[in-house]
Amino acid sequence: MRLRIFHHALWVLSVLLLTSAVAEEPSARGPHFIEGLVVSSSGPVPDVEVRATFREHVLSTRTDARGHFVFRGVAGAPWVLTATRGSELGTQTVTMVMGNERFVGIELAPPRVVKGRVRGAAGTPLKGVRVRAGIQQRLGLLKYQEVLTGEDGGFEVPVPGFSPIAVLVNAPEHVSRYIAPASVVAPLDVVLERSEPLRGEVVDSDGKPVVGAWIHLKHYGRVGFPSTCFWPPPLSAQTRADGSFELPELARGRYSFLVEPKDRLSALGEVVIRSQKVRWVVPAGGRLTVAVVLPKGLIHPIWVHVDGPLGHRDVRTSSRARRPDEAGSASFDGMVPGRYLVSLSFDVLEEYRRVSREFRFEGEARTLTLDLQGARRFRGRLVDERGVAIQGGHAELNLELTGGTKLLIRRATARNGGFAFEHVPPGEASVFADAQGHDESQRVKVLDEQPEPVRLVSKREASVRDAVRVSGRVVDARGRPIPSFQVAHQSFENARGRFSLSFPVEGNKPLYVSISAEGFAPELRKLAPRAGATVRLGDIKLGMGRLLTGRVEAPNGQGLWEATVRCRWPELPGRDGPDVCYGATYPDGSLYLSGVPDEPFLLEIQHHEWPRTRRLIPAGVDTAHLRLSPGLTLEGVVRDARGLPLESGGVLARIDGEDHFGTLSTDGTYVLRVPPGAGAIEVLNRPSEPVPFEGAEGQTVRANLVVLTGN
Repeated sequence: MRLRIFHHALWVLSVLLLTSAVAEEPSARGPHFIEGLVVSSSGPVPDVEVRATFREHVLSTRTDARGHFVFRGVAGAPWVLTATRGSELGTQTVTMVMGNERFVGIELAPPRVVKGRVRGAAGTPLKGVRVRAGIQQRLGLLKYQEVLTGEDGGFEVPVPGFSPIAVLVNAPEHVSRYIAPASVVAPLDVVLERSEPLRGEVVDSDGKPVVGAWIHLKHYGRVGFPSTCFWPPPLSAQTRADGSFELPELARGRYSFLVEPKDRLSALGEVVIRSQKVRWVVPAGGRLTVAVVLPKGLIHPIWVHVDGPLGHRDVRTSSRARRPDEAGSASFDGMVPGRYLVSLSFDVLEEYRRVSREFRFEGEARTLTLDLQGARRFRGRLVDERGVAIQGGHAELNLELTGGTKLLIRRATARNGGFAFEHVPPGEASVFADAQGHDESQRVKVLDEQPEPVRLVSKREASVRDAVRVSGRVVDARGRPIPSFQVAHQSFENARGRFSLSFPVEGNKPLYVSISAEGFAPELRKLAPRAGATVRLGDIKLGMGRLLTGRVEAPNGQGLWEATVRCRWPELPGRDGPDVCYGATYPDGSLYLSGVPDEPFLLEIQHHEWPRTRRLIPAGVDTAHLRLSPGLTLEGVVRDARGLPLESGGVLARIDGEDHFGTLSTDGTYVLRVPPGAGAIEVLNRPSEPVPFEGAEGQTVRANLVVLTGN
C-alpha cells in the first residue's frame, strides 16, 4: 500500500514539475516588432526568406521588393535573424531589451575568412593569442568571433557580411593591436610589441612610505583619468605597506599620473614609459585648522569644505570635508602652499546659509577663524508688480565680512510674502528675491540699521504674462482618437486624444506646434496667436505618411554605413527643432524611412567622417540619392606649452553656428572635415587660443593648436 502511495506521489510530482516547466517556457509572441532590410553590396535584396529564431521558436517571412522585412507580434527576447540566397549567408542578433527594433540590417554575402599570423617583435610566433575579427564600427567590433592562435601563431576567423573588417589582437605582456580595415585577400602579419610595467614607490617629504595611496595613469593629453563602473578603474594601482606599487602591461609613451593619498592632497605629474623605477614624493604639508564661531543658540550639524590648491601645476585641486568638533574646529592635514577656498553651509529651519572665503596657505600650521556672530535683523516683503504677495518665493541676502569672508543667507517667503534675516554679522549687505514664474527682483542695499521692511518687487516672467493656451484632439485619418501622442515634445495619454497646454509668446514671432504619434507621420502647425488668447485646433488628423527609400554615398561613391539620418521641418532647421523622422543608413548605404510626412522636409545626413549634409525633399518624392561632399579638410597637430604633442584628446571647430568634433591620434595629429566657409578651431575641453580658418570645397587648411597650460 505504501509503495502504491509512493508511486502515486511521484506521478503527481512529475506532472507538477512538467506543468511548471511548460509554464515557465517563455512564449515567442508578444507586443513588439522587428523590422529592417536585407542588403548585399549592390543594394537591397528582394524576395529572400528571413528567419527569426529564439530557442526552439522559429518565425519566417520574406523581404518585399525593396528588401524590407518585418516580424510583428514577437516577444521582447534575444532573436537571431538569418537570411540565405544560394551560397550567400547573412545573420544578425537582436537583443530586444527595450521593445521594438528598427533599422536591423542583415548583410548578405559569400563566406569570407580572415587569416594571419601573430609574432613577437623578435619574430617568434606567439601561441594562444586571442584574436577577434568582426565588422568594423566606430565604437568597436560588430558580430565578431574569437579564436586562439596555434603553435605557429596562425589564426583563421570567419566574418560574415561585406562591410569592412576589423581585427583586435590581445596577448599577455604585449600591447594590443587594432587593425582596421583588415584584408581577406592577403594573410595578416601581426607584430606585437612587448608591454612595459611601471614600478615605483610613493613617499612623503621625510622619505616615509605613503601607504594605501591610489595611483592613476592616463595618456598624455586626455582630459580625464579612465573610469569604470567597477573598482579599480583601468590604469590604476594602490601602494603597498612599503609604499611600492606596480602597473603592468603598459604601452610605451607619455602619461600623466595622479597620486591620491588618504590623508593629504593629491599630486600630479608626468612619466614616460619605458621608464626606470620611479620615486614620487608627496609633500607632507602643513595643518590648517578652521574655527567656526556661530551665534548663540544656532546649533546644527555643519560640514567645513576646503577646495584647492587653486591653479597649482603639480597638485590636483581637490575638495575635502570635515565635521567640526565640539569646540567648533575642523583640521586638515597635508596642505601645500597655494590658494584655497574654505566654505561651510547649513540649514536652520527654513533658512539656508553658506559662508565662503578664499585665502592663501603658506605651508606652516595656521588657524583660520570664521566669526559669524551678529545681532542685526532685516525684514522685508516680496510682491509682484501688482502689489500681490508672493508666497513660496526665496529672499537672498549677500554680505561681505571683514577679511573677505562672504555670507549668503536664503529664506523662503511666508504666505504674506514676508521674510526676515536674523543673526546677521556686520558688513555691507544687499538683498534680492525670486520666485517660480517670476523674474528676479532688483537688488537693494540694506543699512546696518534698517528700521523699515525692505519691499522687493518680482515681476511675472514674460512666458507667464504672455502665454497662449493651445488645445485640440489628435485622431487618425478615419477620425478615431489616438490615445498616445506627443505635442511639442510633451507626451500625452488620453483615451479621447485630447490635449491642452500653454506656450510662451515672443512678440510677433509665429508659434510652431509639432504633433506626432507612434506609427503615424507627424504634423506641424503654424500659429499666429496673441498673448493671453486660447487657440483651439480642433481635430488634428495624422496620416501614415510616405515611404522614403534611397542611398547615401561617400564622396567616392561607396555606400555609407553608420550615417545618422534625420528629417526636419524647413521652418525649424536648427538642432532645437523637432525631428520629423529619425533613422540610420544600412551597411550598403541604403535608406528606408517609413512614416515621413507628405509635406516637404529637410533630409539631414550626419557621419563622423564627413560634413553634415542637408537636402530638401519635395512633396511627392519617395526616393533620394545623396552623395556627400568632401567639404573643407582641417588638419594639424596639438601640442602643449612645451611643444610636446598630446597623445589623446580632441578638437572642436565652429562654423556657421554649428559644432564639429574630431579626435587626436597618438602623435597629436588630427584630421577633421567641415562644411566650406570661415570659422575657428580649438582644443576640446582644454584652454587654448582658437585658430581661425577659411577655405572652399575640396581644400585643405592646416591649423596647429597649443594648449595654454601644462599637465
